[in-house]
Amino acid sequence: MMSVHKICIRSSWAAAFAVALVSCSNDIKTVNLVSKKEVYADFFAKDVAYIYTDSARVVMKVLAPEVKKFSNNEKPYTEFPKGIRVVYYSTYPDTNSHIKANWAIRWTNDKMWEAKGNVVAKNTKGEVLNTEYLVWDEKKAIIYSDKLVKINSGKDVIIGEGFTADQAFNTWKILKVKGAISVQTKSDSTQNENVPAEN
Repeated sequence: MMSVHKICIRSSWAAAFAVALVSCSNDIKTVNLVSKKEVYADFFAKDVAYIYTDSARVVMKVLAPEVKKFSNNEKPYTEFPKGIRVVYYSTYPDTNSHIKANWAIRWTNDKMWEAKGNVVAKNTKGEVLNTEYLVWDEKKAIIYSDKLVKINSGKDVIIGEGFTADQAFNTWKILKVKGAISVQTKSDSTQNENVPAEN
């Protein structure tokens, strides 16, 4: 079982008060520095697992080595500075697909996620998506990107700009195809090796 550890973060006013106590200067720069509002996470945790259920059935897990939550921000969000791994289940614990990224953020009110850096998605058909930027819309249950994407279907490698898919990456579409490369599988090459040469 994955444990969640909570760490208390002190508010910015406490730090500002401490600076005011040790400083005897009324220099305008010092006053501005002390009164400057800084944004601190009001929640911090390590090794976190968010479990999504539907009718008491586990349908998805979001795993993260580190989480920072900013609930008091003008636009509340949760940051995953060390990356995330999203696992979808067909029937728990059988995995349907998964997505991982080096960094992610979730905008609380909009229920929108942004993932950046070595974003990789893979489904049960063996199809693999690679991109540097991905958006996940929880409300519409879709994922999409307007950046360069590469999808390896096992038979072809398709490169394009922008794509859209259901959130489990089972069905997808590349918006602007730039090129495609045929991939010869191991079984294909083995069959070719067994074909007798013509005399």
